[in-house]
Amino acid sequence: MYEMTDPVAARQAARAAERERLKRARERRESQGSSSVNSFVQRKWRWLGVGDGEAVEAVLAMLTEAVAATGLPEAERVILMQAIGGGPDRDSLLPAVRMGLGLLPPESVLGHLRSLWAGGVRWLNEPGLERCRVLCSTAPSLQLVGKRSHALSGGPAFSLFATACTRGAIPVPNRFLDELLERAPLSVIDDLVDHGGLMPEDAPWTRRDEQEGLYLRARLAPATVSGEQAERLAWQAYLRRQSFLGDDDLARQEPDDVWDLLAVRRRHGWRRDGRGRARRGTAAAAADRAS
Repeated sequence: MYEMTDPVAARQAARAAERERLKRARERRESQGSSSVNSFVQRKWRWLGVGDGEAVEAVLAMLTEAVAATGLPEAERVILMQAIGGGPDRDSLLPAVRMGLGLLPPESVLGHLRSLWAGGVRWLNEPGLERCRVLCSTAPSLQLVGKRSHALSGGPAFSLFATACTRGAIPVPNRFLDELLERAPLSVIDDLVDHGGLMPEDAPWTRRDEQEGLYLRARLAPATVSGEQAERLAWQAYLRRQSFLGDDDLARQEPDDVWDLLAVRRRHGWRRDGRGRARRGTAAAAADRAS
């Protein structure tokens, strides 16, 4: 059984997830029956790359919400209303759509993009298509992102998204790193550390508050953390290791952990030398292997 960190397994999982998503979408379309959009209106929309009734309905749902957005200029509102009424203008519609989407909440924009993508509507330029391929896939992977995205940037947020969903295979560009390290949720930074997207030389702890910075430093540069700081973090593995190396009495845990087992072995198998010291070389080596 492959681990999901295996790139081959990750690509296979992504393909399987995408096939499942397409199957569900097809079943949903079949269960809904025929579209409520008449054939005359559909022919008008085909001139704008909107192929079938379901796609037209997705477009109309997006336009309806955009028309109601606060702050939309009257000229753009008229263009969108005309399209909703069945008369989309080929030249003026897309700029008006872009302005309307810019006034909607991010979750609404994402929902509409996914609906349009599922319906085969590709109202995007080439960089937008690359980004939408990531945003609209169930399990983004290197295969779904495509080769161009290695050099593509949609700004800090998109760069962080691409890095997270490809498990660090596409790194965050250095020019965005400082900003993202300050603003990204700690759980996302945690994932980047797990997947090799952040290294000790990135020093992410310098961009966070004191407690989060200490946690990140413990993850990436544990040798710089003191015993007092480890206590603040409740870092039991570190504290028990230090107690073991210092010949302190270890409180037994249930179930036993590796430090309990090493302590038992030391009590029964390690002798002290003439100066009262335990065989530290053996103990330290065992502790290093255990940690």
